[in-house]
Amino acid sequence: MNNKREFYKLLVSSFVSQSGSHFLTLALSAFILVSSGSPIQAALVFVVSYFPSILVSSRLGHWVDTRLSRFLLARNELISIFSTVLCGVIIANKLPLVFLCIVLAMRSLLIFVTRAAAAKWIKLITPPELQTGRIKLFYLSFFLSTALAGVLLGFTISKYSIWKIVAIDSFSYVVSAILILTLVKLPKSQYVDGNTGAVLHPHIFETLSTIFKMPLVRNSFLVVCFSQSLFQGAYSVLVSYLPIQHFKTGFNGVGSFQIAASIGITGGFLINWFWEKLFEEKRPEFPMKGLLIFSAAIICLISTTNTEIISLSLGSFLLLNFFYECVWLHNSSEFFRASPKASAARYQFTLSACAAFFMSLSTLAYSMAIEYWGLNRGVLFVLAFSMIVVVMISVAARRSGEVTADGGHY
Repeated sequence: MNNKREFYKLLVSSFVSQSGSHFLTLALSAFILVSSGSPIQAALVFVVSYFPSILVSSRLGHWVDTRLSRFLLARNELISIFSTVLCGVIIANKLPLVFLCIVLAMRSLLIFVTRAAAAKWIKLITPPELQTGRIKLFYLSFFLSTALAGVLLGFTISKYSIWKIVAIDSFSYVVSAILILTLVKLPKSQYVDGNTGAVLHPHIFETLSTIFKMPLVRNSFLVVCFSQSLFQGAYSVLVSYLPIQHFKTGFNGVGSFQIAASIGITGGFLINWFWEKLFEEKRPEFPMKGLLIFSAAIICLISTTNTEIISLSLGSFLLLNFFYECVWLHNSSEFFRASPKASAARYQFTLSACAAFFMSLSTLAYSMAIEYWGLNRGVLFVLAFSMIVVVMISVAARRSGEVTADGGHY
């Protein structure tokens, strides 16, 4: 099946849904930061919005692989409305933060199911030669949705109205569900085959061992996880902390930093789209270009937090997200292209969940370090510690891949 119309309907649906989801997440984090004054509590909104997926990633991804349908996607969007309303009730009535964390944990699973199912659908309706381009557009829609979320936040949060935010997010889910129901039904043979049932209850470690057996896929997997951990983790904390507490610009400043991030991400996408060969490695087993871009992003992150001039901080924040997108998008699309069709959702869910797991830990680490040691020293400490962890995990993953390739433990 090669239907551009179906792809673009799914693209628009994802963009609308993700805009609402990120809008609510940003708003909740800003509300908590203003009411508590604690970067740690504000960061918990991002942490619990991503962390729980690691616990069920492989099995839930396998479930999506075998039960993919329009109604699964649409039902997921409508259930998300219920979780949004619960968030509104908790904020409006100033209930304990633990209740919000529980609801956000449930909501995170709904979000990840939607993303994995959408990626699987794209894999099924797209011939191999178009898959890299289409998944890049899909990822672009996600990042552009954050720009829209930032703009909406600046207009709606100034009056501190949680119910306006709940209404906008709920409306986005309704629109997305309607678009999903207009998709052409997939034949069952498109997404169920003999291989799908080979592992009835796959564990995440079984999926990871398969990934680590393939050096190029393993490299893409690790680069996506580490870049999302270090840079999106920093974004999750800084997008609210810098304007509200460091530069004292209030809620409207959150929108400015969000727009700067989105401009950088869009620039990174355009470089990937028009000059894809710039990111091809001469020695794929040792991604030198990826490491250089990674280093440039680290320098920009340090520059973002090391100035008292807001324009310089915004410019560095823009470049940070530009370099992050360059390295993240190339490796994400390569991983998607190499994923087997029958297990596309499981592989995609595993990648997203592992990256989100590390990003959650990084977000919490950034917020704690900033609260206790200050902005500059806190960021530098997390970067230094994270680089040690990155090296250790990379070495362990390489050794694990070598063992499974020899048949030792697989």
